[in-house]
Amino acid sequence: VPKTFVGSTTGKLGQAVPTGQNHTITWNAGADWSVSFGDLEMAVLAKDDRDLLNLHFLTLPASDSNSTELKINRSPITNEDLLNIWYWLIASGHSGVSFTDNIAHQPPTPLENGFLPTSISGLQLWLDATDVDGDGQIDSLSDDSNLSVWVDKAGGDHNATQSDINKRPSYKTNSINGHASIHFNNSEWFSFNEISDIRTVFWVVTNNGGTQPMLGHSQSYHFHPDGSKFWSNQYASTFIKNGKTYLRGTEIDDSQTIRPIGSFIASLITTGDVEANRLNKDRGAGNNWNGKIGEILIFNEGLSEENMKKVGQYLSTKWNLVYSPNYAINSSTTDLGRAYLLNLMNLREASPAEVTRAKEGATSGTVNAFSPTFKVGPGERPNKINEYGFDTGETDGFWVVPQ
Repeated sequence: VPKTFVGSTTGKLGQAVPTGQNHTITWNAGADWSVSFGDLEMAVLAKDDRDLLNLHFLTLPASDSNSTELKINRSPITNEDLLNIWYWLIASGHSGVSFTDNIAHQPPTPLENGFLPTSISGLQLWLDATDVDGDGQIDSLSDDSNLSVWVDKAGGDHNATQSDINKRPSYKTNSINGHASIHFNNSEWFSFNEISDIRTVFWVVTNNGGTQPMLGHSQSYHFHPDGSKFWSNQYASTFIKNGKTYLRGTEIDDSQTIRPIGSFIASLITTGDVEANRLNKDRGAGNNWNGKIGEILIFNEGLSEENMKKVGQYLSTKWNLVYSPNYAINSSTTDLGRAYLLNLMNLREASPAEVTRAKEGATSGTVNAFSPTFKVGPGERPNKINEYGFDTGETDGFWVVPQ
């Protein structure tokens, strides 16, 4: 979103911009978009003083079977309708929404000064690709260097090592949002002294499409994935399946959610102790995980919600990746995002019973579907209506009622 301009934008951007005349602004693209080259798609948004959605509400009168009136919007709201709201909120700088890496999300809580993962008790493993030797200084390794040792900054005895030169991962400079990472292909992995009481894990990774575990063990398979999905419902540890897995700070159905391609922060809280002694290799399996690791944190305590947010925000700030409840990803609005937008407009989603009542209109058990004489584009809606003008022909989307 453009934020830096040459000259004043007063009367050209923001509130109360005069209409019916030309306005010229100059965007300082270099200040807001620090890349060597890229594709640019420009959109200019403008709206009047109406609500975020221009909804047409109908009021169904009380009847013998329903003693109260029902006020409900005429046609269903679609994901595209919600997407237009996100465009507006992001472009207008709405304080309740942040936008990072094509994700609209809840603004993160400011991180307390001086916070480090070691500020929280129970840290057993801390591997940081921006400090592979653990000395607290910027590394001087050259790009594509093979790495034999990745020093554990937690202070214990869990350095990640690989003695076989043919199985050593490579050090990548300027890899994840300007930071270094460790790249693993299908044959490269690390081992470390076993941690048998794992309760909380954080990963900063770039997934290149691998299907193998990001953590593993020489004998057990507690972190067993299901292909490209996070965890196997059949083989992963019950303590993991009964725990909570978060993708970018939002809890997911871990046995159904596919690990996304690209860079992200993931975290896990188990319900009991699980074990690992390898990075990116599980037992004798021939295929290893394919991708990059920026940072891994392992705790032997189940962190509180507050401490999960602190660690997540530490990693988010450092790596410029989202770790906050997600409202919309790419062009899809999450359930949390939908609830946020409806609350912003003092609306709630209509219940199935309310939608059924609106569709049936004046005759319970019957849904009329007349062809309307007037339709609105794009999409030429509504397709069919009942005697009250309620859209009975559309099944995609959802209806709303006032709170």
